[in-house]
Amino acid sequence: KRMGMLPAYDELVEKYGSDNAQYLWQQLGQLRKNYGGLTYIATGVEPDDRFEQQARREAEELGWKFERLAGTLELFEALVNGQWDEQRFLVVPPGWSIQPSFDDQIVKAMPGRAAEAGETGSASASRPADSPAAEGEAPGRKT
Repeated sequence: KRMGMLPAYDELVEKYGSDNAQYLWQQLGQLRKNYGGLTYIATGVEPDDRFEQQARREAEELGWKFERLAGTLELFEALVNGQWDEQRFLVVPPGWSIQPSFDDQIVKAMPGRAAEAGETGSASASRPADSPAAEGEAPGRKT
């Protein structure tokens, strides 16, 4: 048995033993219990339709609704190229933390919380040179 992109049950048994594999299989299955649909986003870089067909098969096997959407790589390209405008990205400097904003932005970057807790900023990104920040404000996003 196999759950989509997740490892096959036999692979889990081989790697972790029977008892652990059974537990892992149950836990991995829980990841999907609250879903009822699978959306495939076609970005135009697919070599053929095999990935879409795989997604369709998985949706059918799970009894889920399948949806195909047209998409682009625009957001990914901006991320990789450091074009982090405030409309699409939340840039979190080292030592800052992500906090709820309780408005339409949903979250905002705030100074100090992560640094005070002694955490490293795993969600941190360095600020692009062309994005000056105002006092108490994360670069690239108004707080």
